[in-house]
Amino acid sequence: MVCIIAGSLYHIGGFALDLFDNLIPRSDKSLGNVCTEELSVDEFSNLVFDTTISNINVKTGDSYTVSYKCNKRLVPKIKSSGDTLTISQSNRANYKRNTTSEITVTIPKGAALNKLSFDTGVGEVNLNSLTAADAEFDTGIGDLYVTDCSFATCDVDGGTGNLSFENCAFPGIHEVLAHLISTAVQVTSP
Repeated sequence: MVCIIAGSLYHIGGFALDLFDNLIPRSDKSLGNVCTEELSVDEFSNLVFDTTISNINVKTGDSYTVSYKCNKRLVPKIKSSGDTLTISQSNRANYKRNTTSEITVTIPKGAALNKLSFDTGVGEVNLNSLTAADAEFDTGIGDLYVTDCSFATCDVDGGTGNLSFENCAFPGIHEVLAHLISTAVQVTSP
């Protein structure tokens, strides 16, 4: 009985503190220092994301780079192994008001990927002008916007949010697999 009362007070107290915390406007710095970094990375043909809380942008440019701007507690781990670049965050990261977390990966124009894999918790994913043999998207809460991309195979497991594939090509496949819960899907092709 004591455990039930103590547990209830702990959860109610925590909820009240979070509610009070969210009523007071704060800057990103009040929740921890904001870290910004841009890194050159080695050429890769597989790109893997395993993120907890982050907006993700993958685009074409002049070179292979990764940049991020986020609260100190959300700094991504960037690991290059062979031809695979993996970007991940701690599973212990949690969302608080005014959380900042954005990761941008730039791939040279004309570069084609073997595998593109996203396992995201919370956040928006934007892909522009990419080509990959295999694309997998497992999104939790957030939108997925894919524009001007080409995937030989594509598997989408969407949680809550919008999924949009605009001007995309799927050569060699007859359907895009979508396992959706509370998700709006829009697919347009040229």
